[in-house]
Amino acid sequence: MNDYVFEGVTYKTDSIIHSSYSWAKCYETNIRNPTARPRQQGATSTWSSPPRGWTCLNTDGAVATLDGQGSIGGVFRNSIGDLIIGFTKNIGITSALHVELWSIYEGLLIIRSLGVLRLLIQSDCNRAVKLVEDSAAIDSHIPLVRVILKQRRYGCWITKVQWISRNKNKITDKMEKLASWNHFSLIRFDSPPDELVDLLRLEAVDA
Repeated sequence: MNDYVFEGVTYKTDSIIHSSYSWAKCYETNIRNPTARPRQQGATSTWSSPPRGWTCLNTDGAVATLDGQGSIGGVFRNSIGDLIIGFTKNIGITSALHVELWSIYEGLLIIRSLGVLRLLIQSDCNRAVKLVEDSAAIDSHIPLVRVILKQRRYGCWITKVQWISRNKNKITDKMEKLASWNHFSLIRFDSPPDELVDLLRLEAVDA
């Protein structure tokens, strides 16, 4: 799907089915393997705010078990925990890795237009973090990885990518659940949706 979007490549039905099956097996293995997600000693269960002068982008994605439909969510906050922008989107059938990369990519597209100079990206997907932090991945076979790295390198801004635990990424888990299954357009929130208000306040106090 990403090769089609970014490079116009098409695949035969058998190839698509085989690729989808491979991604499903990979996802199942990662879920069952308790060492797949790194653990940090002393990790707290609340969000950690960025340094003063930085904007934080928290991203998340999920793929439905039954039909493989993916949805993404992202939240931009300042150093005191105030919401700047939130977004969510239905991206169609995809994989567990690609949905996480989509959320980072969409977030970068949004924030570039706001003139942010320092951006901290937080994701609970360790594999996605490693891919977009690797400068050699500019030649990755995954188109989304290449365009993310190009966005990070383009212009006069500083970006950092950080892995966080799922407990620290609760806000985007709620956000991605607000995606509409009726269309594929990005939904943007310039003020907190009702579903996020209480958690935003709690995490701002604890930040």
